[in-house]
Amino acid sequence: MFRKNLLLSLSLVVSAYAARAEDLECKYEQRFKGGGSKQADLKIQGNENGITRLAVSSSYASGKEAGGYVCEIDTAEQDQIVKWDREHKKTLLRVTYSGTRPSNVEIEPTANGYRINLEGASLDACGFGAEWPRSIEVSRKSKKCKMAFDN
Repeated sequence: MFRKNLLLSLSLVVSAYAARAEDLECKYEQRFKGGGSKQADLKIQGNENGITRLAVSSSYASGKEAGGYVCEIDTAEQDQIVKWDREHKKTLLRVTYSGTRPSNVEIEPTANGYRINLEGASLDACGFGAEWPRSIEVSRKSKKCKMAFDN
């Protein structure tokens, strides 16, 4: 009986710890004929209070010299204002760099990870010619991001 209780207690402690701290990452790459590509990277960190960091980048390479463009948001950077809000199960994020329009990002839990809605992300966080995907989904079961683009 003692052994069963000890094993149950240990599994509850491990489960509680796993629910408190979570780091998920994924990558996406699509190559085009002629050498161009679309890429994305996503990292999300959380603890028992919710999501604590979001780092997301989206890039487009034309395949020609000097034809690469990037959009980036990383809440760990120091030269910005980051506002976190919780609305039901969603995390609402507003990131503003000095002199730019804010990026509004929604982070929604899914069955296996999170979906990041980037429809409100500002193009001010992008280089010329770059664009955000509509959304990126990260899963605990895969290191490959699921992407949704407008085109």
